[in-house]
Amino acid sequence: MSSHWVRIQRPLFCAALLAIVIAVYSNHFGNGFHFDDWHTVQYNPAIRTLSNFWRFFSDAATFSIVPANQSWRPLVTTSLALDYVLGGGLKPFWFHISTFLWFLVQLVLIYGLALHIFERTRPDPNNWRLAWLATALYGLHPACAETVNYIVQRGDLYVALGIVACVATYARAPRLRRYGLYLAPALAGMLAKPPGLIFAPILVAYILLFDRRQAKSGLPGRREPLASCAIRAIPATVLALVFVTLEEVMTPASFVPYHGPALPYLITQPYVALRYFRSFFLPLHLSADTDLRAFDTPWNGPALAGFAFLALLIVAIVFAARTREWRPVAFGLSWFVLGLIPTSMYPLADVENDHRMFLPFVGLSIAVVWTAVLLLRRTGHWTRLAAAAVTVAILAAFAWGTFLRNEVWRTDETLWADVTRKSPNNPRGFMGYGAALLARGEVDLAYRSYQRAAMLKPDDARLESSLGTVAGALCRDTEAASHFQRAIELAPHDAWSYIGYGRWLSARGDTALALQVYRNAYEQNAFTLLSSYGMMDALARQSEWEGLRGVVNDLLNLAPGDSM
Repeated sequence: MSSHWVRIQRPLFCAALLAIVIAVYSNHFGNGFHFDDWHTVQYNPAIRTLSNFWRFFSDAATFSIVPANQSWRPLVTTSLALDYVLGGGLKPFWFHISTFLWFLVQLVLIYGLALHIFERTRPDPNNWRLAWLATALYGLHPACAETVNYIVQRGDLYVALGIVACVATYARAPRLRRYGLYLAPALAGMLAKPPGLIFAPILVAYILLFDRRQAKSGLPGRREPLASCAIRAIPATVLALVFVTLEEVMTPASFVPYHGPALPYLITQPYVALRYFRSFFLPLHLSADTDLRAFDTPWNGPALAGFAFLALLIVAIVFAARTREWRPVAFGLSWFVLGLIPTSMYPLADVENDHRMFLPFVGLSIAVVWTAVLLLRRTGHWTRLAAAAVTVAILAAFAWGTFLRNEVWRTDETLWADVTRKSPNNPRGFMGYGAALLARGEVDLAYRSYQRAAMLKPDDARLESSLGTVAGALCRDTEAASHFQRAIELAPHDAWSYIGYGRWLSARGDTALALQVYRNAYEQNAFTLLSSYGMMDALARQSEWEGLRGVVNDLLNLAPGDSM
């Protein structure tokens, strides 16, 4: 092999991977807004001007128009506002290109971190190929598409990017440690989403496994005491603790991440971890909104399997950590476990979300590649050749799977149709699919989809409002009125209980009552743009120009430059 080929081989491979990732995601830039994007992006007036920059950091209400979802994520809100301004409005392309560029930066950092870990473990001229493979496994994995396509969940990407950058900077630039500069990306990750706090334990895992120095005694085999390692982790630990306090102060009392007792959620999480682990190797059941429910008791097959898996994982980490050559595996598995802790120990509305795999899979990619290397090191030529062929096949399958997941995220109809197939016991899937069908004019199909959702969740205010809308479209006025009234009874303080009702009244020509209903909606949540639009329409129909001028001025104060 010529020296020239040796010199250019690494940059060529890296450029090829970059080109492949771009090609695989080339069909996602036109995908629309979905799911929680409606209340954080589409109808969130706060992101429509960068003049709210300081408010993003001082007021969590700028993150969402829904009080129960107003968590403090100032970096995410700032990025959304920047994309809105750069794109000149709600143009998904600009939001997707922003997320994707940071994803590419993350892949570069993963490569650098993996290469450093492999070199620290066993220096070898071929380690760059292993780092490349770990990066390729992660960058082409279909599960990552669940985050890259989901605009508001770019917070998961920022968290992963911040943690990878923090550990990589600490590892590869030791001269910067004395200034604490390695903590800057970790701080950015925490400002994006609370799970960024887990950077401190991950950094500690790196220090213990790869950065323990020789003991001062100089005796062979003597390593730096654990207490000394702990001292070096103090800056990261202090930053995390300070941020916990700050995040607690900045999160409003209206934020309600979870309804119900915590214990069922907690006992379900080991099984969720097992499902995530399985999805790394067989990503065949990805769903934007899964239908897994919390277990009532730990004494059932799936729960026990989850606990057994967690125990085996911990045992594997301990044993791998004891031998130098297996430490990349211990580190990768530790990263996987630690990356799941924030969403496992803190109960959330859903026990499982596929976009939560984004951070843990960074470590799992490193662990899997190094495990394969150790298992194949003493095999023959043909076995290694077969392993190389299998690896190429896996990467090709992952790339194709990611391309297909991008297509699923194309529209609300494609996304929710996929959810109804893979998560048939999730009422939100049928609600979302019904809304998409209604928007396309498939009223009968939409009605059936909403009815299926009602069978799964009969006392949901927004579902009742949706049933009222579709019943109205079918000219079943008595039924429509009944559904709207029940929606208001179930959730009298939710603006969305009134908006559908107002639209229906306005369509029937009952403008005066529609105006009152829209005003009720506005009083529940002044940031709901749709209630303002409804009031404007009703006032214009009644030729109440003075009142219309007042609503327009109020709206422009909330959303400067709004074109509606």
